[in-house]
Amino acid sequence: MIRERGFTPTPERGVAAEPQPKKSTPRLVLGFTLIEIIITVAITALLAGTLITYNATGRAQVALSVERAKLVQVILRAKSLTIGTFGNGSVCGYGVRIDSASQYTLFSCSAADCETVFGVGSCGVSDVTTYSVERGVVIGSGSIGGSVLFVAPDPRTMTMGGGTIALLTADGRSSAQVTISSGGQVSY
Repeated sequence: MIRERGFTPTPERGVAAEPQPKKSTPRLVLGFTLIEIIITVAITALLAGTLITYNATGRAQVALSVERAKLVQVILRAKSLTIGTFGNGSVCGYGVRIDSASQYTLFSCSAADCETVFGVGSCGVSDVTTYSVERGVVIGSGSIGGSVLFVAPDPRTMTMGGGTIALLTADGRSSAQVTISSGGQVSY
């Protein structure tokens, strides 16, 4: 038999052909299945919901910390102003008064004789600056109406309504305290 180039013998031409095994071609899978996409979307939604919850809680914690730092700064400013006013006229000292759940005031205390000052009621009070509390933070109800007064030269420390000021987040989940000791030490 003559073979020509490119000629493949077939049974019709009189030559028996060997059966060729079928080649299995690998199936190319492009893309994702529906179940894979649904699971991915569900996990992403779960993580996003958790992140949003923690973000709101974190924001409240930051606001609480910022407000506590501001309150401590104002109290320490009152103490510093008191030390600086010794022997300078009729101002005997400075203090901080809690006005409401959303504001507090830095005030000065004046009297003819600073040795006779034993509290806010024994001197003339003049407001210096009023501060508003950060949104999302409130001053605890037990602290409202309280005050701390520093009187020169020591400065003597007088607290009214206790020496602790409580700050709370608006939802009540977190709290912070600022404590003023009888020696004038501010801790938080």
